[in-house]
Parts: sequence; structure tokens; C-alpha cells
Amino acid sequence: MEKYLSPNEITLSKKEILDGVHLYNGSKYIKGATKDTIIAEDIDYHDDFSVFFQYMDQPINLIFKNCSFCEIHIGDAETLKIKCELSFVNCTFEARTVFSNCHFKQAVSFINTCFKGSVNFENIKYDRIFYFENIKMLPGYQAYFTFNNLIRGSSHIDNKLVIFKTDFECQVNFQNCDLQNAEFELIKFHDRINFKKSIFSLNSKLKHVSFASNIPQYKGYHLLKQLLPPTHEFLTELLERENKYPPVNLYEENLNITYTSDKYRKVYRAELTAFLKVSDSWAKKIEKEQPTHLTPYKEGKFTYYALDQVKRFLKQYYKHSANCNILIQKVIDYCIPVRKIKTTDLNQKIVSEITEMLTYRYSHIPVLDNNKIIGVLSYKNMLTYLIEKNLNNSLEKITVSELRNIITQDKLSYKIVAPNTFIKDVKKLFSPQNNASRELDVVYITDNGKANGNLLGMVTAADIASW
Repeated sequence: MEKYLSPNEITLSKKEILDGVHLYNGSKYIKGATKDTIIAEDIDYHDDFSVFFQYMDQPINLIFKNCSFCEIHIGDAETLKIKCELSFVNCTFEARTVFSNCHFKQAVSFINTCFKGSVNFENIKYDRIFYFENIKMLPGYQAYFTFNNLIRGSSHIDNKLVIFKTDFECQVNFQNCDLQNAEFELIKFHDRINFKKSIFSLNSKLKHVSFASNIPQYKGYHLLKQLLPPTHEFLTELLERENKYPPVNLYEENLNITYTSDKYRKVYRAELTAFLKVSDSWAKKIEKEQPTHLTPYKEGKFTYYALDQVKRFLKQYYKHSANCNILIQKVIDYCIPVRKIKTTDLNQKIVSEITEMLTYRYSHIPVLDNNKIIGVLSYKNMLTYLIEKNLNNSLEKITVSELRNIITQDKLSYKIVAPNTFIKDVKKLFSPQNNASRELDVVYITDNGKANGNLLGMVTAADIASW
């Protein structure tokens, strides 16, 4: 039988061969203007399904309608490139279903499909839409629906995962998945769900997603609040629905940016007055004189404000105040940037570092190893080294590495903070009331607030005095 024959639609007899692929009775081969189509309908498929894909190296349409399949395992150790557009409509998978190490070059869809065994999509790369609609997953022992290492393969507008109108009766796992363009709508999770190492973004669309009330430990708010961007609409929806608003700690909030969810979050009067170091009577006076700036709400015997209103109030009230920066500005905005900081490493000669310190009046130089702070070179620890070694000879051959033990043990001369630390908190480190401040020379800022973070900037006692 030739591949292209008239009429356009050809019904194949049982076990007839088309391009080396065995199709059962009821299969149809349709020649199209731009893309050919194979339709397999009303078939109970029990052969090795993976053999079928070995011949699908052409961009054709492959459609299964009202078919049932036994256990399926597509893919092996090497990536299988599937160039056909693949659709399953009103199909039933009777046992375990596995798609592993597959690269789908065209659209893939499962519509009105029932899975009676566990489902695993592992190491999947897709270049077009990956679509699931009205999926029925029967509950059972060790039943699960898993996406593991799901990767978007292109920047095409249709390159996204879509799950629509589905109730998952079993455990669902999204592990290490790129969900930045995913769309979930009319979804309900009845069992455990896991989003381990998966990534969402503002482009992720979640609408009418709910979680069964009998699994409170897996409620959506607790699962997604750390994954979704703070301005994501669905996060606001969860906050409102669950009525579990995170307690507001003004010291940890970014007071310069207002998020959508801020109008649902409460700032108690006691929190605000402690933050501003003012009395309750001061806050009551503001509430009375300027209710539009601070509108009080009652919750039993407590008074609270909406966080978005507090942010606006702080910006407006302290607009012309010298204390404004101390209250709401972060140290990263006022520090000496890393590009202006003199640094050294373990291989540098002590003589050259002493020369620069005397020439440019540096009191300390951070010692870096792969841009990570391991200590500070100062007059004090250099003098300590000289006394311990009782050196009378030339220093020309001595490198910073020989001071490593002294440098790494000197933890009092410097502190390390995160970039979002308030200026007011940095000032406290240098405060005379802080006993440790007596030996503190400098505060360094790293991206994670720890010594193993990348250096971003620094603040000295002289800088603090000018604030």
C-alpha cells in the first residue's frame, strides 16, 4: 500500500501496515494540506506502545479516540524526540503510565481521559502546549500523579502546561518543574500535593484552585505562599479565603513597595507604636485627627490598621523628617558599594597592604576568598602577628595567608548583615550601649547576611555618625 492514495480518507483493515506501523481495525489515515493525520478509534491496545513512536519522526497528527491501553512506558535512557502532535480523547489507561526522557516537539493533550494506575511524567521537555482537561484519576493504594523535572523547551507563546477542570483523587507531585507559564483552572486536590523545587512566576495563572478540607496540613496557603510572587493574584485569593494572614513584622517588611495582599494584612497598634517608639496616645491622636491616614479597626480589645495604609502613612508622615531614612530605608541603599572597597586575598604581600593602609588611611581591609569574607586585615591583628612571631627580619616575603589563623579568629572587629537590614538596626550595632560595639570597626553587607555570601558593600562608624 502506498502512503498517499485517494480518496483522502482511507480505512485500514486489521493489522495493515502503514509506513511500518501496525494499526488496528478502525484506524484512519487522512492526508491533509499541511499535515497528515492518523486517527485510532475504539481500539483495545495491548501491544508494545513504544514501538509506535519510533516511526513518528514526522510532524503529523496522531489522535487516539475512545481507546484503552494496558501498562505503558514511553522513553528510555536516551531522550526520545516525538515530532508528532499527540492527542488522547476519551481514553482509558488501565494500568501504570510512564512517559520518561521524552522531548515533545508538538502539542500534547489528554482530554476526558481516565487513569486507573499511577502516572509519571519524568524528564519531559515540551516545545508547545502540554494540555490536560477533565482528567479522572482513580484513588487507590500508592496511586499518584507525578510531574518530575518538567522543562519548557521554547519561548513560543503556546509553550505552557495547562490543567483544566480536574479533580485529583490521589497524591499529586510537581517536583523540579518550571511552572512559570503554567495555567491551573477549576482544579481541586483531594489528597496530598507537593511542589518541591518548582518555580512559579507572575505569568502563572491559577483560578478556582481548591484543596480538600480534610487535609489541612496540605492547605494551599501553606504550600504556595513561599512559591508565588507576593503580588500574585492567587496568593491574595488564598489569603482572603483561608483567613490566615501572616503576622506583620514591620522590621522584616519592605516598606517602600506596596503589594496587592497588603490590604488584607493587619498591623496592630502595638506593633506600629513599638516600631516608631511612640506612645499609644500618639497613635490615637493621629487616628482622630487624620483618620484617612490611619483608619483604626477593632478586633475584640485590639486595634489594627491595614498594612498598605501603614506604608502610605509612614512615607507621608516622615516625608520631611530626618528620621525617615532610619525608619524605612535599608542599609544596602546607603552603604559603600563593593566596587569602592579595597579588598585583598591570601596571596598578597603584607608589605604592600601596610603601604596602602598608611597611604589611603584604611583602618581595615576585608580578606576575600572567592569573593567570600574570611576575615579582616587590620593594624591590630598585624601587630598581634608580629608580637607572636617576634620577627626581626624583613616582612617582604610574608603573605596574608600566614595571618589566616589570627584573621579568622577576630570576630569582634566586624559584623555581617543582610542587604535588607534597616539602617536603624545597623546603628544599634555601633551604639555605646552595645558592649560589642567597643571593638566593632566595620559592618559588611553580603547577599545572604552570612560570611559565605557575596560581598555587596560596607558601613563604618564614621558613615553611621553622618546619618
